[in-house]
Amino acid sequence: MREYVLSLGNFKTLESEKGIAVTSTDETKRYFYQEGNPAHFLLMFNASTIDGNDRTVDYVREFNPNFGIINLIPSAASKPEKLTGKDLAFDPINFKVIQQVLNQTEVPIWIGWGELVKKKTHILIPNELRDLLVLHKKRLVQIDRGKPRKWFPMHPAYAKINIPARELKLTPFDVKYVLKYE
Repeated sequence: MREYVLSLGNFKTLESEKGIAVTSTDETKRYFYQEGNPAHFLLMFNASTIDGNDRTVDYVREFNPNFGIINLIPSAASKPEKLTGKDLAFDPINFKVIQQVLNQTEVPIWIGWGELVKKKTHILIPNELRDLLVLHKKRLVQIDRGKPRKWFPMHPAYAKINIPARELKLTPFDVKYVLKYE
């Protein structure tokens, strides 16, 4: 999969002791991250770190050590509040990466962007992304919280507070929620 992503633009590959990241040449954006042969890909809000060395990735690794991560926005920031308006703009190169991962793999896509997209869905989840998610709706999963109470799938950073990684269960994500985002 990494080769497909690298073919999309002028990227840099960073290898760490745990995984491989595909970043912008200036290392301010992470377009793709992978550890092992992914059993699933996570689609989250943004990367906390370029190299995958953060607590959320540690939690995901504990759940399953073979995974990949793509994000709605490629800008890396340890706290989403640090992102600026230009970081929140939908990135067409990043969309191509998301598109490649969804179209070139057959593994489940774990939706985990949380409520961070609230009031930004028209920018972060434009119609072309919604259409892509509908196309792959049978592969979309989310953290099982019992009966869904909200339209936004739980972010792994919040799950780790109450759900030990070994007890985490994934359940189908109903794409109808994405279609209702304003």
